[in-house]
Amino acid sequence: MRELGLGRVLRSTPSADRVFFHAVWFRGHNNQRYAALLPRLDRVDAYLLTCSDRRVLRGLQFRAYRRTERVRNEWLLRRMSSRYRGLFAVDVSQAQYFDGPVVVDVDDPNFTTREAELLGGENVVVYVVTDERAAQRYEQLGLSKPYV
Repeated sequence: MRELGLGRVLRSTPSADRVFFHAVWFRGHNNQRYAALLPRLDRVDAYLLTCSDRRVLRGLQFRAYRRTERVRNEWLLRRMSSRYRGLFAVDVSQAQYFDGPVVVDVDDPNFTTREAELLGGENVVVYVVTDERAAQRYEQLGLSKPYV
């Protein structure tokens, strides 16, 4: 993974094999699975909104990031669709804003009809779950998409 600042994300023209990733990142206590996985994804360009390791400040930052999430994702991911070959997402809702192929890693599923609809979108190539039972629950919601 190669982490990029916003200026570089907006001005750069990545090579055709690069994949975009955007998420909120917490200093000091991230999801261990992603902390281990992301550094091994060599083709990923990450634009991370990093929250402080100080508890009160982290809470304020996270609330601000959540409130701007829909507008930010729509603006940023639509823009990145023209620059990047694909998107690696850990937020199911991001798939609707990216025009190219998307791989969605569903670490914390909600199993809602809306989530299944987003995963079933034309641009979602595959979704990743941590347990076969999760894929079966999505299939019960009508999702017929390949999963890993």
